[in-house]
Amino acid sequence: MRTFVSDIDELLAKPELLISSEPAQVLELLNDRRDPRALFVAAVYRASVGVHERMSLPQRRQVLSMDAARLGDRALAARLATARLPDVAPAAWIVNWASGSLTDYRHLRCLTGHGGPVIAVATAAVHGKPVAVTGSRDKTLRVWDLTTGEQMFESGTRHTDPISSQRAEVVDVVSATCDGRPAVITRDAGGSVLVWDLETGQNVGEFMRVLDGPPQVLVTMSADRTVYVWSLSTGRLMHALPSMAHLATLSGRRVLVTAEPDGVTHVWDLVDGRRIGACLPVTKAVMIDGRPVAQVAQVAQNDRSMFLWDLATGRPVGDPQAHLMLAQADDDTLDITTVTVVDGRVITVTLASHETHLLGDHPSSTPALGTDTALLEGRHVAVTLEAERSLRMWDLTAGPLYREGMRVLATVEPTGRPVVPADSDVRLWDLVTDRTIGHPHAGRLPGVSPGTPAARAVLDGREVVLTVEKDHTVQVRDSETGRCLDQVLTGHTDRVLSLAAVAAEGRNLAVTTALDGTVRLWDLDSRQQEGPPLTGHIGQVWDVATTVVGGRPVAVTAGADHSVHTWDLGHAGVSAAHPRAGHTRTITAVGTAVLRGQPVAITAGADATVRIWDLATGREAADPLTGSVGKVCALTSAVVSGRTVVITAGPDTRIHMHDLATGRLIGEPILSGHARVTAMTCAEVNRRTVLVTSGTDPAPRLWDLATAEPVGTALTGHSSRVTAVSTTQLDGRPVAVTAGWDNTVRLWDLSTSRQIGDPLTGHTDWVTSVSAVQTKEGPVAVSRSRDGTLRLWDLTTGQQTASTTLDTATGCQTVSATVRDGRPLAVTAEADRIRMWNPASGRRIETVYVLPQPACALTTAPGGQLLVAFGTDIASLRRTER
Repeated sequence: MRTFVSDIDELLAKPELLISSEPAQVLELLNDRRDPRALFVAAVYRASVGVHERMSLPQRRQVLSMDAARLGDRALAARLATARLPDVAPAAWIVNWASGSLTDYRHLRCLTGHGGPVIAVATAAVHGKPVAVTGSRDKTLRVWDLTTGEQMFESGTRHTDPISSQRAEVVDVVSATCDGRPAVITRDAGGSVLVWDLETGQNVGEFMRVLDGPPQVLVTMSADRTVYVWSLSTGRLMHALPSMAHLATLSGRRVLVTAEPDGVTHVWDLVDGRRIGACLPVTKAVMIDGRPVAQVAQVAQNDRSMFLWDLATGRPVGDPQAHLMLAQADDDTLDITTVTVVDGRVITVTLASHETHLLGDHPSSTPALGTDTALLEGRHVAVTLEAERSLRMWDLTAGPLYREGMRVLATVEPTGRPVVPADSDVRLWDLVTDRTIGHPHAGRLPGVSPGTPAARAVLDGREVVLTVEKDHTVQVRDSETGRCLDQVLTGHTDRVLSLAAVAAEGRNLAVTTALDGTVRLWDLDSRQQEGPPLTGHIGQVWDVATTVVGGRPVAVTAGADHSVHTWDLGHAGVSAAHPRAGHTRTITAVGTAVLRGQPVAITAGADATVRIWDLATGREAADPLTGSVGKVCALTSAVVSGRTVVITAGPDTRIHMHDLATGRLIGEPILSGHARVTAMTCAEVNRRTVLVTSGTDPAPRLWDLATAEPVGTALTGHSSRVTAVSTTQLDGRPVAVTAGWDNTVRLWDLSTSRQIGDPLTGHTDWVTSVSAVQTKEGPVAVSRSRDGTLRLWDLTTGQQTASTTLDTATGCQTVSATVRDGRPLAVTAEADRIRMWNPASGRRIETVYVLPQPACALTTAPGGQLLVAFGTDIASLRRTER
C-alpha cells in the first residue's frame, strides 16, 4: 500500500514514509527544500529514482538503503533497512556497507532505453514542457520528458546505409523552432540531415544538397542521390530522378545523367523531365592508333548493325579501315560496358565497375555532390524536402538566432527569385547549430577554427562565446570580435568534446565533457570549477546540453554506457560530501583475503585497478594495486612463502602478482599460455601453492606461485574453451573442478594432472560457472549454465544429485556455493536479483536482495557475508537475526 505525505519534515524524520510514499510526491517535496539534509536525502532518493515506481515496498526499502550506503551514510542506510512497513516482514538481509565512486549528490535521473552508446543530446520545450532529445548508435532518436523522466516517443532514423542496407546512426542533434513549431534536426552517419516534429515525433523533412539554380528552377539532391527539380515560382516538384551521376550542359541545354546499379545510364532534360538519347551496350572496346574506340550493338529497323565510336571525340568512326583494325585488336582491352549517345554523340561511358564518366568538355557548373546551402539575394538558405514532397526554403541568417534556447528557423516563400549554390565550405550543420559563431554573413568568429565546439552566454550584459581550445581549456571570447577575455576554464586533461551554458537562479554556469572521461561544471562569473566532476556514467560521456526545469538549471549528458543522465546544477555552491574512492569502470571480479590479520574484500575492474576494502567497514584498506594492462578479467589470492599475494589476469594473456601488504608487483608476469585467461583459483598441491588457470583454449594449466613455473602438464579433456574453475579436497587429494563451452563439468587430480572419471554431463548449453564446497556428506560442486539451470554434483561418486531451473537465465551467469548447517547453498545473480537456492531440493530459499543495477560479480565472504558487485560499486550484505 502506498502512502501520501505532505509534510517534508515528517518525510525526512520517518524512513518508512520515504519508502512507502508515492515517488512523484516525494520528489516534489524534496525539490522544495535546499538545506543540506534535504539535499542529501534527495540525492539518495534520486540515485535510483527510475526503478522506485515499479518496485514493491520491500524492494524499494533495499534499494534506498543501498543508495544511502553508496553515498556514505551507513546510519541512514541502517534506518532505511530496518524501517517497519505495514504488512511487510522485516528484512532478512541488509547492506553492511557499499562503495559509491560514481554516486553524485547532483544527480537527478538516469534515463534508460537506448540499446547502444548515446552520442548526441539536445534540449527543447514542447508546450512549455522541457524535453531532451537523444541520438544513439542504436539508430534511434528518443524524446524524454525532463520533469518526469519518462520517454515520450522513439523514432528510427529514416535512411539506410547504401552498403550495409542498415539504418544509419544518429550522430548529432540540435533543437529548433521551425516556423514556431518545436522541432529537432538530426544528422546521421549516412550524411542525411532530417527535421522531426517534436509534438508528433514524426519526420517532416529532409535537407537537400543544392546542385544548380538555372532560371526559374532549383535542382537539389537527397542523401540517396535522388535529384529533385523544383519550380522556383510555385515551390512545386517538377521531376524526381533517382541515382544521379552527373549534371551537365549539352548545347545550352541543362541535362542530368543518372546511373542505375546495373550500370545502365540515362540522360534527362532538366526542364521538361524527358529522357533523351540511348544507352547502348558495348561489345568491344580497344585502342586503335592511340585512340579509344568502342563497338556497340544497336537495333535499327529490326536489323542488327555494328557501329564504331571514337571515344576521344564522341563521334562515329568514319575510317573504313577501322572495322578491320578492330577485328584484329585484342579483345576488350578497355573495360567499358556501355555508352550513352545523345544527338549523335557519346556523352558518357560506363566501366565494368559501374563507374560512369562524362566525356568531352560539357560544362558542369556544380560538383556531383553539390553544396550544403544556397544563396538567395546574398543570404544563406537551405532547402528541405517535406514529407508531402513539397519544397521548403529556410533562411539560416535571419534573426533572432535563438528563442528560449532553441535555434530559430523561418521559411522563405518561393517567389521566382534566383537561387544559386553557395560556397562548398559553408556547411549546413555549422549554420543550423550556429557553430560558425560569427556574424551571419561573415561566416565564423575570428581566431576560431571551423567546427570548433562552442556555446553562447551572456556575462555582465555582454554576449560572449565559449570556445574549445587545443590546450584542453575553454576560452571566453567577445562574440563580436573574437577577442579572448581574461581567464580560461582550466581543468580537463584531454580534448574537450562538447560544452553548454545555462543561466538560472541568478548564476551563469557551463558544463563540459572531454576525452579525459570527466564532466565538469563551471561558474562562468568566477571562471572556476564548481565542485568535483559530475559522476554517474560508466565510460565516456559524448555530449551535453542544458535547460531549465522548474526554475532550476539542469544538464543532460549522453554516454557510451547507453544511458542519459540529468543533473541539478542548482546544487552548485552547496557543500556536499567529498567524492568517494572506488572504481571508475565496471567491476569484473571479486575476491577475499587477509591483510594484517583482518579480512578484506578485493575487487578488480575494467579501469585496470585492483582495490582492497576493509570487510567490516567498507573503507579502503590499502592503496589501489596498479600495473595490469587493461581490463582485469580474473582475480584470486593466496599465501605464498608467508605473504598474501593477489593474482590478476588481463586481456594481454599475462598473469601479475602483487604483494597485498606493500602493493608492489612480484617478479615478472607469468605468460599464461592462454589466448585470454577466463578464471583462476589456488590450491595446495604437494606443499606448494599452485595456481590453476583456465582460458579460451580447452586446456587449464597449473603454476607454482613460488617459482612462477608450470607444474606438470596441461589438463586435457575439454573440447572447447574453459570458463570456470574451482578447487576442493577429495579423499585428502587436492582436486579441481572445471566447466566449459562443451557443456560439461570435469574433475581433475591436481597431483597427477589427470581427469578423474568421466565428464559430468547433463547441461545442454555452455557451463558458465562452477563452485565447489565441502559439506558434511563430502565435497560437492554447483554448476550454472546458459541452459538456465543449476546442477548439484556429488564429487565422490561423480553423479548429478539435483537440478534446479532458475527464475531467469539473464545476469552475470555466476554461482557461488556456501554451506549452512553442513548443507550446500547456492547464491546466484539474476539481473538485479541476488537469490539463494537449496540445490539439493531444487527450491529457491529467498531473494536475498534487489540491487539498483544488474550484478556483475559475486562471492561469499567470512562471517556469512555476501559480496556483490554492480556497475562500479561493491556492497557487503549480511543476514539479520530475525
